[in-house]
Amino acid sequence: MDDLAEESYWRFDARRKGYGPWKEAPQSERDAYKAELAALRAQLAEAQAKLEAAEKSSACPLRYRHYKGGTYEYITDGHLEWDPEWHVIVYRAEADGSVWVRPRVDFYGVTEDGQRRFVKIEPEEAAQGGDQ
Repeated sequence: MDDLAEESYWRFDARRKGYGPWKEAPQSERDAYKAELAALRAQLAEAQAKLEAAEKSSACPLRYRHYKGGTYEYITDGHLEWDPEWHVIVYRAEADGSVWVRPRVDFYGVTEDGQRRFVKIEPEEAAQGGDQ
């Protein structure tokens, strides 16, 4: 999957810069892209490890508020059968009990207007009724 993503990127970038086939893009640019991608993957892995450690240390169920207003309970992390490297989050809507699955990068990501899609509700905030 990584090679396919890299090839797609370089095909796009080479066309954008007028190089022609992707292999003709300068090696230094490909190396810079690979180094940047590796650094971002390392940062993501470190952030995910910290997040998982924080979530596991919590005794109460993890709750999140969606940027549109609903509250959700985190159930578990998972993987898609067809691509085990694709991480997903399974969560339940508190309003109607429906269960949802979303890619981890989307769950913890930001929307187009810069808002975090889901914000963790701290236990103190929930005890004060802050999720209403």
